Amino acid sequence: MIIMINGAFGVGKTSVAKKLIDKIPNSMIYDPEEVGFMLKNIIIDNVKKDKELTDDFQDLEIWRKLVVEIGGELILKYKKNLIVPMTIRKKEYFNYIYNGFKALDGQVYHYCLTASLDEVYKRLLNRGDNIGSWPYKQGESCVELFKESFFKHHINTEDKSTDEVVEIILQKTSQFTDKYFLDEFLGERTYTIKADNLDLTALNSAHQRIKNIVRKKPCCEVIIKINPLIIQQQLDIGDLNKYLQYTKYIQSDHVEVNKLIKKIIKDEKQENIIVKKALNFTRNIKNNEDLLKRIHNGETFGESVTETIRKETGTCFECTNVFIAIMRNIGIPCKFILGKISAENYHSWAEVFIEEQGWIPVETQNYTNDDIENWYFGITNKHVKIFEGLDYDDINIRINDMQIEIKSIGQI
Repeated sequence: MIIMINGAFGVGKTSVAKKLIDKIPNSMIYDPEEVGFMLKNIIIDNVKKDKELTDDFQDLEIWRKLVVEIGGELILKYKKNLIVPMTIRKKEYFNYIYNGFKALDGQVYHYCLTASLDEVYKRLLNRGDNIGSWPYKQGESCVELFKESFFKHHINTEDKSTDEVVEIILQKTSQFTDKYFLDEFLGERTYTIKADNLDLTALNSAHQRIKNIVRKKPCCEVIIKINPLIIQQQLDIGDLNKYLQYTKYIQSDHVEVNKLIKKIIKDEKQENIIVKKALNFTRNIKNNEDLLKRIHNGETFGESVTETIRKETGTCFECTNVFIAIMRNIGIPCKFILGKISAENYHSWAEVFIEEQGWIPVETQNYTNDDIENWYFGITNKHVKIFEGLDYDDINIRINDMQIEIKSIGQI
């Protein structure tokens, strides 16, 4: 987990960070300002590029890159949650660092501490800054800028103690994670599924267990249990090479896929980071409602990976196809999964094969709200897997031909 604490100079970010590490297990403070001070001593004015000739080390492009890269190294080496107190007011720089952190860790939370200008000036003087100091001069512009909704989530610290601010951050972080994860990721659900034709092997795999087969003919009725925490691994993992294949809709070795990998994956070798970077791309593909209707009506199997990369629009099918293409191109086996996320809605996602872990399901489309978009591995207990294959075409059944009834037992 990474918690970013933003706000005007002197508003109390570091004081809050120091108390947070006592409240959040296995955490450490990572202050990007220290990276800036180091670079300020190394990169003197006659070395800087034109845009970097300012009194703000954040204008150094290398600073932004190093902030993300050092954060990644800290997580990799020390396995810690990072508490990051830093005034980052330029939106371009903020986006770079925030998105960079999201590529490192699925749980990134940003809080912007606010206070009136008079209160900020008072706190700066109390900590030892003088009226002519650089942080003091930035006060007015910072206070106004950080009021913008862009810098959510705001915490007004005007009349609050450091301990009170810490508790608010802990409560907000808990709201963003616990409720959703308890309801959707940690809870077990039971479903009945009725259909003329069901793939019992697929139903009894991944995060699902067949509890009972009520009848097989003429209509198959199956009761399954879903627990996102328990990923069932078959002893026979199957032919992994099968799930590295190029298909008509998943053109994994196409030049456009190669270009995309160079752009978003670069030289990354760690499988979990590769998955996160790929999902960061597919979850930003804009939803195409017209295409979704045509797929549901049986008019098309969807658009190809190359079309989706070019347009950056599609449905859950296209998001899954692009993700699978990236994985297979790199040499990571990946399955196309078709199922349901409600009684009415069919949905697709992927299962990716991770060495020493097996087949892991991943949600390739961001259909949740912004506050809970940060999860990566695993899916919810509303994802009911029904079919698996190389792609939608390989499953060889169209949604409008499916007569599959699904009902949650004991839960709405």
